[in-house]
This record gives sequence, structure tokens and C-alpha cells, in this order.
Amino acid sequence: MNNLLLRLFVAALCISASVSLSAQPAENLRFERFTIENGLASNWVTAITQDTDGYIWVGTASGLSRFDGYDFVTYRNIPGNPHSLSNNRVNVLHVDPSGLIWVGTQNGLSRFDPVNGDFLNYYHRPGNPASLPGNSISAIHETASGKLWIGTDQGLAELDPETGSVISEWSSPANANSLTGVTISSISADQDGLLWIGSRNRGLITFDSHTKTPRFLSDENPTVATFPSRNVSKVKVSSTGDIWVGFMPNHGLMRYNPTTATSVFYQYHKKDQPEFWNVISDIMESEDQTIWVTTYNQSAYMGLHKFNEKTGLFTRYTYQPNNPTSLTWGYCESVFEDKDNNLWVGTSRGLNKADRNRWQMGMMNVDPDNPFDFVNNFYAIEEVKEDVLWLGLDGTGFIEWDRKTNIKKKIERTDPRSGDGRVFAIRKDLDGNVWFGYRGQGCARYHPKTGKLEKFINEPGNPESLIGNIVSDILIDRKNTVWIATSSGLSRYNRTTGTFTNWQADGSPEGLSGNSLFSLFEDSRGAIWIGTREMQYDPRATFPSGLIRYDPETNRFRTYRNAPGDPGSLSSDAVYCVNEDPEGNIWVGTNNGLNKLDSAGNQFTVFHDADGLPDPNIVGILVDHKGLLWLSTLKGISRFDPVKKSFRNFTMEDGIQAYRFNDNSRFKTSRGELIFGGVAGINLINPSGISGEKVIPKVLITRFLKQNMPVRFEKTESQTATIDLAWDDNSIGFEFVAINYRSAQQTRYEYKLEGLENEWVQAGTRRYVNYTHLPAGNYTFRVRAVNAEGVYSDTDAVMEIRITPPFWRTWWAYSIYAFLFFGAVFLIDRYQRQRLVRLEREKVRDREIEQAREIEKAYTTLKSTQAQLIQSEKMASLGELTAGIAHEIQNPLNFVNNFSEISNELMEEMQSELEKGDLEEAKALSADIRINLEKISHHGKRASGIVKGMLEHSRSATGERTLTDVNNLAEEYLRLSFHGLRAKDKSFNAEFRTDLDATLPAMNLVAQDIGRVLLNIINNAFYAVHEKSKADINGYKPEVTVQTRLKTNHFEIRISDNGKGIPGEIRDKIFQPFFTTKPTGQGTGLGLSLSYDIVKAHGGEIKLETREGEGSEFIILFPAV
Repeated sequence: MNNLLLRLFVAALCISASVSLSAQPAENLRFERFTIENGLASNWVTAITQDTDGYIWVGTASGLSRFDGYDFVTYRNIPGNPHSLSNNRVNVLHVDPSGLIWVGTQNGLSRFDPVNGDFLNYYHRPGNPASLPGNSISAIHETASGKLWIGTDQGLAELDPETGSVISEWSSPANANSLTGVTISSISADQDGLLWIGSRNRGLITFDSHTKTPRFLSDENPTVATFPSRNVSKVKVSSTGDIWVGFMPNHGLMRYNPTTATSVFYQYHKKDQPEFWNVISDIMESEDQTIWVTTYNQSAYMGLHKFNEKTGLFTRYTYQPNNPTSLTWGYCESVFEDKDNNLWVGTSRGLNKADRNRWQMGMMNVDPDNPFDFVNNFYAIEEVKEDVLWLGLDGTGFIEWDRKTNIKKKIERTDPRSGDGRVFAIRKDLDGNVWFGYRGQGCARYHPKTGKLEKFINEPGNPESLIGNIVSDILIDRKNTVWIATSSGLSRYNRTTGTFTNWQADGSPEGLSGNSLFSLFEDSRGAIWIGTREMQYDPRATFPSGLIRYDPETNRFRTYRNAPGDPGSLSSDAVYCVNEDPEGNIWVGTNNGLNKLDSAGNQFTVFHDADGLPDPNIVGILVDHKGLLWLSTLKGISRFDPVKKSFRNFTMEDGIQAYRFNDNSRFKTSRGELIFGGVAGINLINPSGISGEKVIPKVLITRFLKQNMPVRFEKTESQTATIDLAWDDNSIGFEFVAINYRSAQQTRYEYKLEGLENEWVQAGTRRYVNYTHLPAGNYTFRVRAVNAEGVYSDTDAVMEIRITPPFWRTWWAYSIYAFLFFGAVFLIDRYQRQRLVRLEREKVRDREIEQAREIEKAYTTLKSTQAQLIQSEKMASLGELTAGIAHEIQNPLNFVNNFSEISNELMEEMQSELEKGDLEEAKALSADIRINLEKISHHGKRASGIVKGMLEHSRSATGERTLTDVNNLAEEYLRLSFHGLRAKDKSFNAEFRTDLDATLPAMNLVAQDIGRVLLNIINNAFYAVHEKSKADINGYKPEVTVQTRLKTNHFEIRISDNGKGIPGEIRDKIFQPFFTTKPTGQGTGLGLSLSYDIVKAHGGEIKLETREGEGSEFIILFPAV
């Protein structure tokens, strides 16, 4: 039927013209997808537009979303809130020059103000001619005068945005030219201001906005050949003046020329136009005057269609299940081009964006119609002759690709050259022969001229065979020497003998450090660089052993390893690849970052993901003609500029085959092209051919926070906002964004707060900053952005902040301060004069009082001196008595000892005489013995008397407090303790010293009690150091120190030792009665307890400071009385 209609239409040349159809190449569009998982309000996208700030607004079946390249913000109808969206079903969007967003919904028209975040809603009010004629809004068109034409399900209305007034008289039944009941679907205008209106029930309509006269073209031209349907879904006036009309259902697209009244139809035709479908949902003309059409239906041919003016054909873009860069779905409802020529497509399953100006790298993958066993996992790459590449596959052989003819030939795994399919290295030597490296099958040399294939494997027991069968890389050096890296070591092929020279790890410092070799590279000096890593294909392989440099001239190896904690060492021992830049620098790719080896060959500089790397796993490095490094990683490709130290990362939008790239899958062609292989194909990059329009990011301040609370602000025409703050609102924050839809996640930001910061602060990808406790003053916050391509925003986003000072720092406050100051000076001067007179009077009185105080002080001092003299006399008497006692006791003891010895001798003589029978002599000796015994008894009684006298002297103490020289008391008992312990144990020895405060006066104490306290603590100190000395610690010298100090309100005695200290678990027990750490029988456990009670009775306290293993210090505090 459609073909018949078309033939009839062609016959009527006065009405229309036919179209010739032919094939055409398609523009490569790679779509980025956004769905509810990304924050979109709904996957059913119905309308798209862009506001004056650059935000993308997306109307959906469940609300309105705003997108900034990072996040979606959603607006919905909130029941009971008149300032929310009128209805969640959005049909059409429009942005006016002032930045207001007009939203046509299923139930009313909403106007959104981005400044205050509120919606103003317009509805149909029955009986009110100044309201909208209907509530279902499907079209919005703005005239040059700023008036809005609103298409509803019940007619047309004119709205004045300034006054908010609505005129809908053309939709009144009383109007002869009424549009009452017309379901308007679309509005467009030509250069003369004539409105072209599409309706669902009256076809195509024109409306003269000056005369307010409609014209129903479908009624005037009822023939099917001219207007095949009265159900018009979309109308678009192109820049050429043609009217593009979409019909529903199944009547396709019409291109109408109003000047000639001729039309051209475009419909689905299986043979002539298979890429087009007839159900039109949207029509858009891009900046390059290309017509884009979206269609929908349950058909494989629905989607986005691009019209080619030259051929008259459409190219279809739709959903492809195995292509993640295709549309989310073929059911398309809307299409929009933004200011940067990005193409946005709304489908029933999400939003899609294609960057038409973005440079796309070349890619080769398996043809879906000839899938080569559906293998796209590429490894080995070699150009065996000009423009002919051999590409090793993962387990299925390799592919021969002739780039000139684009013919791909699969070399199956059964081919002897495939080595059972696992080809992981292909290298052509200088003779034109091709070397294959296999995982498990050794290596082989192929002679293309003869077709001969020589295989080399490891032969157990043959030291001149290949070192191992798992080959990871092959290197042909400048001398045409073949080097082979395996999981078992390194092999070098000897062309003369056909044998191999092998190296394996031998543990020597100048030998190979490990056998698990992975990659090979020859630098400009002829050195061979070897990367190592753990080989998952060989369980016998050793762990990675770093980067190895081999010098063929000296036959020595040097190894570079990762040293934990050393930032100048290799970042990881797992080395994937090595390359050299034109300056002779060695670059190393590891599983933990990019490394640059300095010219001295000792220090590494490491670049990581924090520096801009997409991923720290670098599996390939190639250097282009400009000296830029191209890196393949497990997360895409990155280009590194060694001079600027900057990274440019390439993602799926740039055409990479997938994010993951494979080990040792890299190659530089004879034409300087770079090839990287991955899990879904290979990418070809011509570094000198990178093009594409640069997108300048527009940076905006999206939110200002005061005390962590958002504050609304208005921007001026220069995009500068001004905020005034009180002095106590000085903790502020800024949130910002660069409107950039090309790799937005890679956009970096710089900011500064003028008035506080002089230099730009590098924020990286962070999009916020906070400042706290800012002083009063004027500040200007600036933020700028630089996108992934290194392009800076052309203007800064600026906000001026004025923080007013507190009232006590204002000019009038300072005026008051000045008045008060001078007034105070006057009062102080007057006061000082009166004070001087008063002071003179008081001086005389003070002198009299002072004289009386001096007399009283002299009397007190005299009494104190008298008491001290008495005490000194007592102490002197006690000292003399003690010395006499010691002397007197020593003398009797000497006599007792002497007479005892003499008596023993006389007894022996008497015994001898008795045995002889000489009784007389025996009696004489007996008399002498009796005399000696009397003398012993005499001197014993003498010693006893001395002791009794000492006891009587000790009992004579009264126990009353007396002024005591604390320094003397401390020193006396220190020495008494030392000599007493020394007398008991001759092995005991220790150094002791005193540090006595000479300014410490005599204190009112019970000297004997305090002496007992000192003696207990000093004895314990000597015991502690003596016990530690038994451990024979090298260099240890036992020492006890006694210190006294006078403080403001008290004095203190410190007794410290360098013994073992007191363990923490017993520190709280040492003052408890009967607690002791000494062996049984050497202590009662009452010493410190009694000492504690004595000190408390004096109104003092004892403190302990101890360090286990280092010693202890007891501090005795007494009131200064």
C-alpha cells in the first residue's frame, strides 16, 4: 500500500518529488548511558534541554532531573506543596533567556526559578478565560518578543512571562477560528514568525501570531499523497525553511516545502530504507544542519536516525546487546543537541549522550558476522610486513590483518605456527623471520619465504636447549640477537650453533635475581632490561624479583627491588614493562605505579593514581614521536607528559576497546602508530592525528554554606555574587562544579580566597572547600577548572564575601574607646595626685609600725635562736655520748678478747702440767686464769654499763616537736643507714650523695620520728640498689640520693635510687601494714606503714614516683612551719 501511494505521489510532480536511496557510511557515535542507577528520576526520558548555566534538564515519566556532568538533582510533585512541580509526567521543556525553566506536564505548566528553587504553576481553570485551555501541556514555543505559546490538549494559549497573564481566546468555542478541542503536540516557527503547529486530531496547522488566524492545512489538502494523516506527532522548521512533519502511526516522516507546496516522504522500506521506522517521536536539527529523528515501536528498526542530505538516506543508531556504547534501548522519545554539540537521546530505558566533537581512537575487533570463535582477547602483536599485522589470541591461534584491504584471516590453533593456540609473543628478526613464543610449547622460528618452522623446547639434561617452555616475551636486539624470557630463566639464541646460552638465579649479587621473567627491553646503550613477575601459568616459577638490568659487555646483572619505607626505591617488585624516552630516561610499569629511573640509575620517581593515573597496574608503555608516554592499564589508556607531569586518561567515550588491556600486548608500527591489545579488541592510535574540538568547561558556584547551612544567593550578569555576613557567621563553605560533559570525573579544580590566600590551591577532583573562623574583612572567592584535555575555564566563578566586624570593632566603637581613654587618663592623673599625698602621710605611720615589727621580729628570732642553741647542745651532747660510747665499748671489748686468748693459752699449759703431775705449777696457772676471768668480767660489766647508759639516754626524749635542721638530719641518717648496712653485709657497697637546699631553715619536727622515717626509706633504697647490683648489669653503679627543697608553702625531702623500680601492680600496696617485697625474715612490712603514719601526724604526705627498671623516688612533703 505504501509503495502504491508513493508511486501515485511521484506521478503528481506538481505536488511532490521522489527520493533515490543508496548506502552511506555511518558516523561513529559512542553513547554514554545514564539511568536511575546514576540518579535519574526515571528511565523513561520524554524531554531534554539545557539552561543558560549549562545544566542539562531531563523530563521523565516520574519527575524532572537536572544534570551537571556528575550528579542528578530530581524535582517532583509534593502533595500539598503549591511550589513543587505541577505533575511528575513531563512532556516538554523550555528555557527562556532569563534562565527560567518552563516545564509542560500532564497536569499543568510549571515555571522553575533556579535562584529560589520554587515552581510557579499554571492550570486550566474552568470558566476562567485567562487560564490555560487545557492541563496536558505538550508544546512550548518562545517568540522573539519573549512571549510563550503553549500547546495543550484543548488548544493554544499565549503567556506573558513578565506579567503571568494568559490569553487563550483562540481556543474559545465563540471564536470562528477557534482551536477549541485541538490536541496540540508540537509548535515550531519559521523566519516570518508563522507558527507551524502539529496536532493529534486536526493534522498540520499554521497560526499567524499577528492576525491570530489559524489555517488548517490538512483540511485544505485532504489528499493522502499530501498529508497522509491528521495525527501529527512532531513539527520542526529547519534552517532551510523546510517543514519536517512526523506522523503517527506508521505514516512516517514528511519534508514539506511551503514555497513550492511540495513534499517528500520517508518511510520504512525493507529494501530501499531498512534503517528507518515510521512512528516519529521527535525531530531535531543540529548546529551542522543535520536532521535527527527519533522513532519508537516494538521493532528492531526503532531508534535514532541521522539524515544525509546528499543521499536522502537515514543512518540508524539503536540498542546493541553486546555493545556497551550503544543506546540503552531503541525506543526513543527525544533528541537534543547542547552548546558543545553533544547529542542527548532519551529512551524508555534511560538517557544517552554522544560527544560528536570528541576524538575517537581507532579500534579493531572481531566482526560479528565472522566472529572467529567469538575471541577478542588479544596478546602478541607484530607487523610482519608493512600494514600486515599478526595478532596473537588467547588460546585460539592468531589473526593476520591486512590493514590496506581490511582482510582478517584466522590462523587456527591447529596450524603449527599457533603452538596449540597459545601465542603470547611474536617478533620479527632482522632477517625477516618471525619468532613465536608460546605458553607451554617453548618457541619457534618461522621462515616466511620457505614456510619452514623450527621449534625449540626445553630438553631435560641438555643445558644448551631452551631454558623453559613457558615463554613470556621475545626481544630482537640491534645485533639481531634473539633473547627469550621464560618462567624458568633467560635464554639467548646462538645462530651459529643453533643452541642457547642460559641464565638462572644463582644467588650471587651480580647474577640473575630470579627466574620468573616477564618482559624484555633493549635501551639506547645496548643494555637489556628484564621485568619479573609471578607467572600464574607456571606454579614452579619464583615470585617477582624486581627490575633487572643486564650488561652484555660485562655479563653482569644488576637488580632493583622495592624497599619498604624507601620512597626512592622501585614501587613494586612485579614489573610488567620497560621503555625509554628520547632523553634516555628509563620508565618502568609495575602493578603499583609508573617509575622513572634517574640518570644515575639509583633513584626512582613514582607516579600513582593520586597523581592522575587511572589505575596503578601498568601493563604496557609506548613512547610517541613527541616523547609522550602512552600507558595501557587495567582501567583504560593514559597519555603521560614527562615534562608537565600530567596524565590524560582515555575512556570508553574515546573509543577504547574495553577498560582492561592485556600484558605485553603493545606495539609501535613502522608509521609510528601505537597499538594496544585488550580483552575486547585492539586500539590503534596515531599520536599526530589526535583531533577534536576542545570543550571549555564552565565553572559555577552551586552552593554557599554559612555555619554548614546553605544560603541562597543571586548572580549578576558577570556571574559574580555578593554575600554579606555578620562577624559570628565566619565559618563558610563553597560547593562548585564545572559544567563539562566530556570526562567530567577527570576535571580538576583550583581555588583561592583572596584576602586570605595568595596562591591557587590545587583541589584535584574535589568540588568543595570550607573555611572556619575567618576574621572580619572583604574576601573574594575564585574557582576555576581544567578538564581532562588540559583546557581551563575561560572565566572564574567569583563570589565576594563581606564579613562585618563585631560592634566593638566599628568606627563608632573606636570613638567611644578614645573618649573613655582620655577620660581615664584624666581620672588616673587626679587619682595619682591624691594618692601621692595619702602615701606621704602613710609613710610616717608605716615607719612607726615597721619599727614595732622589727622589735617583735628580733624578739622572735632571739627565742628561736635560743631554742636552736639548746637543741644544738642536746645534739652535740648526744654526738659526744655516741662517740664516747663507741670508744668505751671498743676498749672493753678489746680487753675481753685479749684476756680470753691468754686464758686459752694458760688452760692449755695447765692441762699439760696436770698430765705431767706438776700440781703446783698447775695451781699457779689456775690462779692466773682466775685473775684473767676477773678482768674479763670487769670489762664486760663495763660495756654493759655503757649500754645501759645509752638506753637511759634514748628514753630521756620527750617526743615533743622541736626546730630541727632537716638537712643535717637527712645527712646523718643517710650515713647511719649506709654504715649500718655495711656493718651487716661486707659485700654491700653503693654510692650515695646529697643535694641539700641551703636556704631551708630549721623546721618544727619530732626529730627522732622523722629520723625513723628517713632511716626506713633510705634502708629500702640501699636494699633496692644492692639487689639490682647482684644482676651484674654492665656499667651499672648503685646510687642513692637525698635532696631537700624549700617551696612556697612547704618543704620536701626527696630520696631517690636507681634500682629496679616498683612494679605498677603493687604501687598501691606499699604503704599497707605488713606488706613487704623482701624475702621472709628480712622485713616486717611495717616500715613504710609506720613512716606514712608519722608523716601524716606531722601534717605532711608521702608521694611515690617510680619507673619500672629505672628506679624510684619517695617525696616527703611537710608544711613549712
